Formats: sequence, structure tokens, C-alpha cells
Amino acid sequence: VNWLASSYGSVPWLSFTSANSGNALAPASVASVTVRANATGLAKGDHSATLVVGVAGGEELVVPLVFTVSPPLAVSPAAVSDSCALGTTASATVTVTNRASTAVAWTAVASTSWITATPSSGATLAGGASVAVTLTLGAGLGSAATHTGFIALADDGLASEVSASVALTTRLVSGQSTLYMGGVSGTNKLAQWDIASSTFSALGSGVSGGDVDALAVDAARGVLYVGGGFSSAGGVSGTFSLAQWNIASSTWSAVGGGVSYGRVNALAIRRPACAAGDVPTDASTATCTPCLPGEYVKDYGGNGRECLSCPKNTANTATLSATLAQCVPCAPGTGTITAGSTTCAQCTAGTYADVAGAGCKACPAGTSSAAVGATAASTCTPCATGTAQPLSGKTSCDPCALGTSTSSPGGTICVACPANAFTPQAGEQCYACGALQGGGWYRAATAAAGQTWGVACAKCPKGTASTASDTTACDDCGAGQYADATGMTECSSCPAGTAVATNGSVALADCVICGTGRTSAASSGACSDCPTGTFGGAAVNPICAPCPANTFGDETKMQACKACPPGAASP
Repeated sequence: VNWLASSYGSVPWLSFTSANSGNALAPASVASVTVRANATGLAKGDHSATLVVGVAGGEELVVPLVFTVSPPLAVSPAAVSDSCALGTTASATVTVTNRASTAVAWTAVASTSWITATPSSGATLAGGASVAVTLTLGAGLGSAATHTGFIALADDGLASEVSASVALTTRLVSGQSTLYMGGVSGTNKLAQWDIASSTFSALGSGVSGGDVDALAVDAARGVLYVGGGFSSAGGVSGTFSLAQWNIASSTWSAVGGGVSYGRVNALAIRRPACAAGDVPTDASTATCTPCLPGEYVKDYGGNGRECLSCPKNTANTATLSATLAQCVPCAPGTGTITAGSTTCAQCTAGTYADVAGAGCKACPAGTSSAAVGATAASTCTPCATGTAQPLSGKTSCDPCALGTSTSSPGGTICVACPANAFTPQAGEQCYACGALQGGGWYRAATAAAGQTWGVACAKCPKGTASTASDTTACDDCGAGQYADATGMTECSSCPAGTAVATNGSVALADCVICGTGRTSAASSGACSDCPTGTFGGAAVNPICAPCPANTFGDETKMQACKACPPGAASP
């Protein structure tokens, strides 16, 4: 069939090329259309067009096209999630990449004050280059909650903006500091100052009927003891001059039977300190909790202490983990999937870890690896020509379909073979018809791009031969030659003593025997008579033999020499 590719309407940014467009397309053959979009002058977003492929006098195939124009800047990762103790900060890194071919200036703008970026801008970021931006998260936050925001990056104000979302969870930890004060007017003689959030608040309804003289905190039990000369605390009976405030439940209660008279001028609590790898329990029990395997203790000083998971790609089997140093980096060839691991696992096939503690990295697209526990990037073997792998972290490469291949090892996508080249079978290179076996083949006149080698190519017929890598016709065997099989790269010679005058001989039998008294050299197109002094006694004479002693040949084309007459001799 004859076919043609075009677009609906005028689409200035769209262009395409097609192989064999308008020409006859053979049955069961393939043609390709390459579509290109020029993003110059196009706004960011989706742009649509329609490609129409039609057969002369027949139906049309309509192909909707959507091209997405992205801003020049890209940010990775697109989402950042972290946590920290209230009153502290966390740190994360994002990478800004200029995907354009020319340099751009860029600016980072945070959606909220608790996100800051360093650096926050750049005057020149070269095309294809990247820069690491450090995000400091959590400064000034006053509540334990999950906080969200984003960091926006733009190359020209905010017109080409890309952003990374940010989520930060702030948490209270055991022993996180609060300052308690007695004798504060306006809060019924008692107040608390949250050091992390920098805020004042009252302790319930405070005390009444007197002053506060002494305070003592049992951090392990979560209790504040208050002494003084007051009549009650929070209106609770039995709290004359002595009471306890439950920090977790924000309630007042008596201490035992309380005191009957007088005032309490001093308070003191004696309790053993937690071990290095333990954290104080924030419940009402006076116990310490050890950090479990896969954890370590994080000491915030005045902001308390908590157990945190060992970072990803480290592991720890100790029960009492005193420091982060006990979270040992995983050896090369191993890593962890999550934080808080007690053991490191071997990298799976398709990945490798070449640096201790760096974790398992995926083999890049265009490569594969079946090795488990690989310690070097060299285990990621480039896909052989004729195979491809568009994804990373794979254990094998995929063979290209018939009529498609890759141009070199390490391919990520299979493309149609170029004009006049074809694939013998799936997963192989594209070859010109004569290139695969050094000749002996020719390209059919109807061969189209994308056809398989077996369909598009044919062996040279008998009587012909070719050494060309790409030809549309094989050469006839010349005079004195023949080709008795198909696919010949060179013609065979007629043996000496035979000859054939015509071109294109297909068999040895075409080489005619010269007969007695005649001869020929190999590959001869004609026989010749034996000269005088020689003879050819056989039907096939590769050479004419000289007459023996006492004989002579006074004629050409002699089958035998004549005997010398009596009394005469010859050498």
C-alpha cells in the first residue's frame, strides 16, 4: 500500500520525518515516523497535536500527541520528610539541576519561616550542572506536631517554579526541659515556661491562701512537688502547704496525708540517674528504659534524652546504645532497607554498594547485574548491542524486537534499524544484507526500515555471487566461472582443461571439456589447440605435454606425436 503521514492543522512547533512515506509498503513490513517537538517559545505545561497516518484512498489512523514542556530546573528529591525533638532542628539536602543547555540564575523561596535554604540563590548554574542545597528545618516551632511546607526554586522569579514538599514532625522527649516558677503574680503564685516553645502558662488554678516557697521535679515520674504556706492547690483537699502537680494529666493531688500546720520551706528528690544507654520514662513509674537493638540514645542536654533509630545503612545489635558511633556502617556489598536495623543484608541482584554505609545503589539504566552482594559498579554489565534496559536496578536486559536494535552496548531503548539494515532475529544487531556473513546476500527492492533480515534479504541465486555488504543485485559469474549454490560470496573456477564462454553458469557441468588435442587454464572462457611440438591425449588436458624423444609434432591440436622416420631421431 501507499501511505502518508501528516498533522491536523498548522502546528509550528511540531515536525516529523517518516521512512518510505508515500512509497509502497510491502505486506507484513514496518515503517517508522519520528516526531519532534521544538520547545522554544512554548509555555510550561502540556501541548497537544494530532498525527494522521493515511492510506491512499483508504482509512486514516489518528494518533493524539501530547508534549509536556518542563521548567529548566529540577529538584530531587521532590519530597522531604524528617523529625526532630522540639526545640532542636533537622537538616536535609536537595539537589537542584539545570536541565537546560544554557546557564540560568536561580532562587530558593521557603513557604514558611521554619524552613531555610543554604545557599538560597545562585547567579549562574551551568547547563546540565547541579548544586546541593541544605535545608534547615524546625527553627522556632513551639508545638509537638507534624508541620508542612515547601521550598520553591525558580529560574526567573516564580514563572518557571519547581518545588519540593517538606514535612517535619516535632516531638517531645523524655526529660525535655520546662522551667517552673513560684510566687508569680497573675498565675496564682505558679507558672511554667516551656523552653522549647518559649511560652508561659499557668499550672491549673495554681495555689490559694499563701505563697510558694519550694519546688522540686521528679522527671522520671512526671511530677512537680510544690511547698509553701498556702491553704490549698487547685482547690483539692489535703493540699495544705504541700501538693503535687501531675505534668502529664495537668492535675493537682495531695502528697500522702499532707501536712497539718506550718509551711514547707524546702524540697529535695533523690533518684539514681539513668544509665548511659537509657532514657527516663515519662510515665508515672520511676524507671529508666533502655534503648533497644537498632537504636541509640540522643542527648539534647537541657532538652532531654530519647532513643532514636540507627540511621539507614547502619546496624547495631547492642542493647544499651550509648552513642551514635555504635551504629556501625554496613560493609560494602550490604545495606539496610530502613533505619533502626540490627543487621545489614546483602545487596540484591541489580544493585551494589561500593562504599561502607552508603547503601545499595541501583545499577543504572542500560546495564544489569545478577550478582548478589556486589561491591563495585563494574558488576553492572552494559546491555549487549541488540538488547536494552530502560530501568535501573535490573537483573537482565531485554532483547530488542525484530527490526529494532541498539547502536552500541549499554542501550536504554530499542529503535528501528536504519535504512537498508535489518535484524536476523530478536536481540541482535542491525546488519546490511551482506554484512552478516561477509556477502552472499542482496537487499530486496521492496525492503523497508524495520523489516527483519530474513524478510528483507535474499541469498544470491545460483550463477551469481557478491562480497558487498549492501547491494540490490548480485554479480553474474563471468566466463570460466560458475556458482552451483545460493549465497555464494565468490564464483568457482572451471578447472583447467575445461571452459565456459557464457556468464552466469550454475554448475560444474557448464564447464565444457576441451577434448583431445586441446587445453585451457583454470577459469578460462575458451579452449585452445595444443601448439606444435605438444599433444593432448586425454579428454581433459590441463596442459599440452611436449612430444617425447624420437617423436615430433608438426601440427597443432595433435592427440599424439608422430614417430621419427627410420634413421632419424629427436631429443
